[in-house]
Amino acid sequence: MKNQKQTLRKIVGFLNNPDEDGGFWLPNIQRPFVWSEEQICRLFDSILREYPISTLLVWKTTSSIRRRKFIDNWTSSLRLSSFFVPEDSKKKSLVLDGQQRLQSLYIGLCGSYEGKELYFDVLSGSSALPDDIKYRFEFKASASANFPWIKFKDLVFTTWKKRDLMQSIESKAGRILIDDEKNRLEDNLDLIDRTFKMEEAVTYQELDSIDNPALYTEDDVVEVFIRANSGGTKLEKSDLLFSLLNASWDVADKQMEELLEELNRHGFSFDRDFVLKTCLERVRHFRKGSLCCVHEPPQALPDRRIR
Repeated sequence: MKNQKQTLRKIVGFLNNPDEDGGFWLPNIQRPFVWSEEQICRLFDSILREYPISTLLVWKTTSSIRRRKFIDNWTSSLRLSSFFVPEDSKKKSLVLDGQQRLQSLYIGLCGSYEGKELYFDVLSGSSALPDDIKYRFEFKASASANFPWIKFKDLVFTTWKKRDLMQSIESKAGRILIDDEKNRLEDNLDLIDRTFKMEEAVTYQELDSIDNPALYTEDDVVEVFIRANSGGTKLEKSDLLFSLLNASWDVADKQMEELLEELNRHGFSFDRDFVLKTCLERVRHFRKGSLCCVHEPPQALPDRRIR
């Protein structure tokens, strides 16, 4: 296992990008993105406060694994099946731990959340308690974003010199900034440069199956994923069960989406957890030998209705 470091801007450039050493992708065993707007904004606040954002875990492989892209423009109605990419035997890195953080960075810096983009209050940064927000971020529609709210991706990916960028931002204020505001603006631009462009703030552990092809089998990687994600409260039991199911049944997620759509089109609100618990009526564990019972129509489920 290797430890690697990158800047935040560089690591975001790896996502969905096959030209960057094969790129970073999400394996089929990963659950959907679940963070809220508030959680994403807190992550960006933590980064500017220079808090550690924990180590990522990736699997470097050439295996023909079912995988999907990171979502750029997230909406509650999207279908994960539309983000899958064709399987191939090319070099790639699959994210086993850290999906929510990387996906949040990608949405904030390269996409949108329910049609809104991430904006930063360039005059924020006053002293705050550890649990409070110090650097203010919000997802906004461009029409409602007025000074001091500036689109954050424009600050991270700008090619302008700081002097020119400051003048451009000040012109949006519609007034002359006082000295304290100018100083805060300059400090924040320096902070963004340091935390996103200069410091190698992201550490990721790399399971390398390219240089050491016999070291990690696909079953090993599934077990690593389960252990990495079951130590705390990151994944619900149903998420872990579905990960095991996905590992051995490539189209499980697509079949699940279609089944839930069919069940709920008459006004019901069944979810994945309900379906998985129903499957457990037929099998004691999600293992390869018992998956046929899940694939097939449930013709022999015991009748346990209350009479």
